[in-house]
Amino acid sequence: VVGSGLTRKSDPTASGGTYLDMGAQTGTVTWTVHNVAGAGTYPIVFCYKLNYDHPKTQYLNVNGTRVGELVFDATSASTWFT
Repeated sequence: VVGSGLTRKSDPTASGGTYLDMGAQTGTVTWTVHNVAGAGTYPIVFCYKLNYDHPKTQYLNVNGTRVGELVFDATSASTWFT
């Protein structure tokens, strides 16, 4: 996790009991995935709740290349969505 305004917070309803607060909208989150069988298409699921304005657009990069944008929208700031 790199950037200003990114904070790891506790929430017992979050996966693993923590989540990343990206309220400042500046920064980068990187996942390293190990033991991938090879090139191909793989599912990825994000759980989110929007404590700030919505909808919120995030960029998706794979291996350093932007492959798309994800638009997150929510009807409640207290519910986790997928």
